[in-house]
Amino acid sequence: MTNIFNCNEIEYIIQEFTSIVEDLWNQFSKLINITKRSKVWWNKECNKDIVMYHMSKSKTDWIRYRKTVKLAKRFFFDNKIQEIVLSNKRLWNLLNWVRKHTLSTIEAIKFNGLPCNNLDNLWNHLH
Repeated sequence: MTNIFNCNEIEYIIQEFTSIVEDLWNQFSKLINITKRSKVWWNKECNKDIVMYHMSKSKTDWIRYRKTVKLAKRFFFDNKIQEIVLSNKRLWNLLNWVRKHTLSTIEAIKFNGLPCNNLDNLWNHLH
């Protein structure tokens, strides 16, 4: 079997490939600073307002920061809701209570074919 490339050509190809991967990495990656406030809804405006509040310690900056956080959360979760609604067309997936529930023991007990719907009725039928 003959070699198609010599060592210099292979080195050149590897260096070019490395250069391309590095350029793409630098272009599409971003530096993430993990803090105790690292939330998916946290954005640059939240960061800017918290820094401003930490520097000034004023009540107006605190109010501005809280309002910015509230708006950021609302924007993020409204977008998330729209994404779920548009992706599977079932808004009910957002709600935890929409799934098969088992009947409580009071609803499941029947006496003479009639369900026991309240505690007094259940008490009388058990005796």
